[in-house]
Amino acid sequence: MPVRAEIVGHLAQTPFPCQADRPCLVGVAGTVTSLAAMVQDLRSYDPALVHGYRLTLPALEEQIDRLRASTQSEREAMAGLDPRRADVILSGALILSEIARRLGVANVLVSDRGIRWGLLYEKLETG
Repeated sequence: MPVRAEIVGHLAQTPFPCQADRPCLVGVAGTVTSLAAMVQDLRSYDPALVHGYRLTLPALEEQIDRLRASTQSEREAMAGLDPRRADVILSGALILSEIARRLGVANVLVSDRGIRWGLLYEKLETG
């Protein structure tokens, strides 16, 4: 079974809560920040350019095509991609793409912060 079909099958059974007045998809951690850095062709990681970046679906799909067509060693040399992520970035990008499609969002808001920051904001907002 193709990887994308496998991802779609698993996501079909996953509930995704969404509120119309809030951004639906915020991406954190290495895969999302790497993709944002890659789209911007950053030779050196710059959190100020990555945090808050809106990764559009067309830009994400362009990176997926680029990653799919590249070898492991070519990925290791790509601007914005930590060579240690070269073996997993395509799978992560495919998962992100399918989540965005499932939610019907036009872009992913990239956060350079970790999940704890989001949990803290959420707690402060309700408390």
